[in-house]
Amino acid sequence: MMKKILYCLGICILLFSSCAQQELNVFGSVTGIVKDAQTSNPLSGVKVTVTYTGASQITTSEGQFMFDNLDAQEYTLTFEKSGYMTTTQTVKVLAGETVSVHVQMQKNTLPIDVSPTFLNFGTNESSLNLTLTATDNQSVMFTTSTSDNWLSVTPQSGTVNSSSPTTLHVMVSRTLSAGSYEGILTIRVNSESKTIPVYMQVAGANVPVVSVESVTGITQTTATVKGLLTVEDGLSVSDYGVCYSINTLPTVNDQKASRGGCSKSTDFTCQLSGLTPGIAYNVRAYAVCDGITYYGNTKSFTTATSGGGGSGTEDYSSAIVNSDNNQVAINLTSCRRTGTRVTIEATILNKGINPCDCYRMNTIGNGYTSGKITHYTYIEDDLYTDYSYNQLGFYLNNRSNIGGSMDTQLPVGSTKILKITIDGVPVLAKQISVYIATVFMGTSPTEYAFLTFKNVPIY
Repeated sequence: MMKKILYCLGICILLFSSCAQQELNVFGSVTGIVKDAQTSNPLSGVKVTVTYTGASQITTSEGQFMFDNLDAQEYTLTFEKSGYMTTTQTVKVLAGETVSVHVQMQKNTLPIDVSPTFLNFGTNESSLNLTLTATDNQSVMFTTSTSDNWLSVTPQSGTVNSSSPTTLHVMVSRTLSAGSYEGILTIRVNSESKTIPVYMQVAGANVPVVSVESVTGITQTTATVKGLLTVEDGLSVSDYGVCYSINTLPTVNDQKASRGGCSKSTDFTCQLSGLTPGIAYNVRAYAVCDGITYYGNTKSFTTATSGGGGSGTEDYSSAIVNSDNNQVAINLTSCRRTGTRVTIEATILNKGINPCDCYRMNTIGNGYTSGKITHYTYIEDDLYTDYSYNQLGFYLNNRSNIGGSMDTQLPVGSTKILKITIDGVPVLAKQISVYIATVFMGTSPTEYAFLTFKNVPIY
């Protein structure tokens, strides 16, 4: 009898373990690596997004990514990186299994940079601008088209070059019924094209209106968001607050800070925590009314980074900063990030060049390869990012110039502020190196100085 009882008990334990195992294996995973299609080198800083869930990750320095706890179904993965063509790949996730994905990304050969990379008209804007800049020292002809009748752009064609950017005026019609709308603006150069997502929300009568007013108090892991909720009398909001993520347009399916229900207009504040240092986030306000979620404008911010030192203190002792001309001295004062723009500030001292009627950056060259903007001037970071000519800004005493004279004297013994800006620096980049050839005019013969800012930590 006892043997039968033990036998039955053993069977029950096995059945229970089997059921528990089945319950644990209802989810699957996707792991993968992203590489450059030409060089086969791993690509870091690639944004990988899972459709349906909206979850996103940034690839590591080895080009790797992984998504856990996915429902067993088919997904589309989207791969995005500045300077590369956006790529998608469909994967089928099975319960209890891990799908391995290998992706190769082609460099974007479109000879035009577009800024910004998306347009969000929110609930109020009717007209926004895009800026087109040629990446090489040549004139480029382009055409534009839109996906929907409510979306229009002028001019519809034109010519753009590196020294004279072109502005596109993008407009939306708000004579549509209440709801959220998504469209596409396409810019074409010969057989190449670039798509710009366009978002708009039309508010109807008796619907809440929300907006993000500011993002302040940004640290490595926290930020304070101030917003505004406007509701008409008699309208009840079941939930409102802000949602945030690295996605272009965050939704309530991403991270959110909720304020609960409300039935009157109010200013509000949300505290964000658990953020990742040195990452660019997008945040927008939301309000839920009658089961419908309404969104407001989007604001971007970047959390502080320790620059690889981990302490949060600005320490540039590891950077190599010098001039190859002993009559010119430079001293680094700061290197800080605002979004994807990095600004290096330094002082420059004329120790013996006399006279010096003007001072400029040397831009003689034939385009760029792997961060080499000209023969004499180039940029690189610790992620091996390619940088184009129009991503560099050069300022002396807040006067901007690249390639022409500053019309600013720099007498012997005088010191002036030098500022260098680099746009499009990936959020995962922790160091930047800038090598700039400068020219001192008015002297006989003309003097040159090659300025080096190598392995400068980004704060």
